[in-house]
Order: sequence, then C-alpha cells, then structure tokens
Amino acid sequence: MTKTESIKFDKLQEENEALEQEILSLKHWIQNGGCHEHIQKDIDKLQEENEALKKELA
Repeated sequence: MTKTESIKFDKLQEENEALEQEILSLKHWIQNGGCHEHIQKDIDKLQEENEALKKELA
C-alpha cells in the first residue's frame, strides 16, 4: 500500500467509525422513545395549527 493509499484508507476508516457512532446514537435515540416524542410534538403542533385555521374560517 502506497503512502497516498494509506492516507486515504485511514481517512475512510475514520469516516466509517464516525458513521458507526452516529448510527448507534440514532439507534439508542429511537429505542429510548425519542423518535416517538419528536413525532408526537409534530402531531401536536399540526393539530394546534389546524384548530387555529378552523377558528379563522368560522
């Protein structure tokens, strides 16, 4: 392996490790209910906006 190839390999390896950490972080976030909470907040916000629009139209 040439020096250039070695540098590229090391960089790819670092990027791979960073991606693995990000995936684990997202996996834990989802498993701990963060995904559900985030979606529920979006639903609540949309429901509030819907109610406000209904009042405007009434």
